[in-house]
Amino acid sequence: MEDFLKEKLRKTHSIDGLFIATGSLSSATIRCLIKLEVKLQTDIQLIGFDRMDVVPGVAIPYVKQPLAEMCRSSFDILLNEIELHDKKIIDCKLFASIVTDNC
Repeated sequence: MEDFLKEKLRKTHSIDGLFIATGSLSSATIRCLIKLEVKLQTDIQLIGFDRMDVVPGVAIPYVKQPLAEMCRSSFDILLNEIELHDKKIIDCKLFASIVTDNC
């Protein structure tokens, strides 16, 4: 991650924002950006998944996923497949929201 960011920032200076797909990637990316002395939410805008309190005083917007509903739906789908031997593809859509508190 650090090598990728160094190269992109050095060569193109074209990164103005990052959407980070997982909590662990968010933490690693933020730590790399700080090491590279990038000002978070000023030089590069960030948004991630689930709340991240990696940097005190830096509010990072995030996608809040409906975890309880995701677990319940996953369990129901799996149980249905086990009980009915039903292997059909399930299209399960749950709504998420973007949280920008203190941003």
